[in-house]
Amino acid sequence: SLGGASLWSPGARDTAARRAMPGKASPSVKSPSPGPKRAPDSAKKGGATLNKIKELEAARQARRQEAKQEKQKKVDKVKRNEELGIFGDVEFNEKIDAWRGANPMVSEPHVPEPGARICVCVRERPLNSKEVARHEHAALTAANPYVVVHESKMDVAKVKFLNNIPFKFDHVFGPEDSSEDLYQAAARPLVDFMMEGGYATVFAYGQTGSGKTFTMRHVQTMAVNDTFKTVGKNGVPKYEVMVSCFEIYGPRCQDLLNYRERLDILEDSKGRVSVVGLTKKRATSAKQLEEHFNEAASLRTTSKTDANDESSRSHSVCQIFLQPPGDVSAEAKPHGVLSIVDLAGSERGQDTKSHNRQLRTEAAEINTSLLALKECIRALSKHNAHVSFRASKLTQVLKASFTFKRSMTVMVATVSPAATSADHTINTLRYADRVKEKAAGTRIVLPIAQGAAAAAAAAASGAGSTTHDGSDGEGAAEATATPPDDEPEEEEEADAEAAEAYASAVEDLRSAEESLLAMHIQAVEQNARMCMDEGTLLTGVLDKNVIDYDIDEYAEKLEAILLSRLSITNDLQRKLSEFRTRLRNEEAISRMHFD
Repeated sequence: SLGGASLWSPGARDTAARRAMPGKASPSVKSPSPGPKRAPDSAKKGGATLNKIKELEAARQARRQEAKQEKQKKVDKVKRNEELGIFGDVEFNEKIDAWRGANPMVSEPHVPEPGARICVCVRERPLNSKEVARHEHAALTAANPYVVVHESKMDVAKVKFLNNIPFKFDHVFGPEDSSEDLYQAAARPLVDFMMEGGYATVFAYGQTGSGKTFTMRHVQTMAVNDTFKTVGKNGVPKYEVMVSCFEIYGPRCQDLLNYRERLDILEDSKGRVSVVGLTKKRATSAKQLEEHFNEAASLRTTSKTDANDESSRSHSVCQIFLQPPGDVSAEAKPHGVLSIVDLAGSERGQDTKSHNRQLRTEAAEINTSLLALKECIRALSKHNAHVSFRASKLTQVLKASFTFKRSMTVMVATVSPAATSADHTINTLRYADRVKEKAAGTRIVLPIAQGAAAAAAAAASGAGSTTHDGSDGEGAAEATATPPDDEPEEEEEADAEAAEAYASAVEDLRSAEESLLAMHIQAVEQNARMCMDEGTLLTGVLDKNVIDYDIDEYAEKLEAILLSRLSITNDLQRKLSEFRTRLRNEEAISRMHFD
């Protein structure tokens, strides 16, 4: 106790309890009045985050709505374009239209170059039914003598843009130009040249399905008519007209006017090449000459490929000879010759992935001969003393066109305008561009109307397009020449190496095939002779007039026959094994380079 009062008296306990209770003030002590409440910092931050999330969600909804509207606009544009007969990617179509609107190219009249031995022209066909069904869009702009390929591209950010690649040739024909326009500008001078005693050649080159055969048939028909109009002028035939047709199919040369009879290509001591056994038929009218050409076309080798239901797998060569009157023998020297050559369609290695072995080897041999032809024509255009015509059978049979002093050659490069064929088109135009070697540093200046250059630059920049050299803005109206050589050099070298390796494998395969066939024929002939020997041996034993025979002699002769047959069979088996090794090698190289 303290001062007589117990610490644990009821009054003291109550006072202590009230003091100990939180939030409870003693009634004798006034608690101070509470001030205004203050929000903690965490509450402030939480409110700002919620506001930010709401802003982001609103922006996201706005973007979704905008994307939905853009998608609907694109759908409406597609429907509107389809109603107008315009198909393909809407954005690329708009960019191409913008480029064309900013670059109003002016087509020049077709004027032949006087004295030129090489003429290179390009023909753009319209979109075909398959391309229209696939909703393709045209990616070419043609205005004589220029053609521009609008290559559709997409960068890493998935932004679409155009790579506009310009080319210049002697003549360029668009979809609106007819076959007669092409013939009159490029091929008609060849008929006159033949009449003057020259060796004239016209050939078509391009990817499968680009319109080579269609073009050459029309050129052929018009050349036939003009030949007889000129020969029969004033009612008196000046020359006898003869015709021959053959095809180069792989390593073989086949006569198309004699049911594909195999022909030999030989060269004499003076370097003159002749096709031994080639049929030449006389034609007394344009109708009869056209019938001979149709007969040859019906026998030409074709196959179905991914690109074409009826792809030509051989090079067709139809020749019109002007012979002196009364001398139509095969040995007679012609006054003039016109060769109409429809080349097989070119194919890249990656386009042969779905081909079987037969189509793959055909494609390799086609590409090898096309390369040899290009080199010959380049040597001719540069007036080189040596022309490597021995590189392929195609150039061998056309030797006179390359080496004769009075020769003239026209190349028609046929291209598809479809955007999905742009890489094929560029390759074809590069091939044609290199046929006529251009001086280094030459520039291709597109024929844009006055005052359009600035608009072109602005359109190119706005549409995200580039010229061949990759420049925007002021350089859009003009591009460096020799488009083939800048950007794709490494890719071309790789493709060339792959093609060379595969061509070598195909050549080995063909050589092994010929060797196997020759040995098989020899084995059959030897077996036939041994069968006759066996028959004679049995007759000497079983004939009813034979009373007795030498059993030892019979056994020795039979053993000799069996050993000889076994040796022939073993040799043929080894040769077959070598051939199958070549087959596996071709298959492996094909998968390595083209899959």
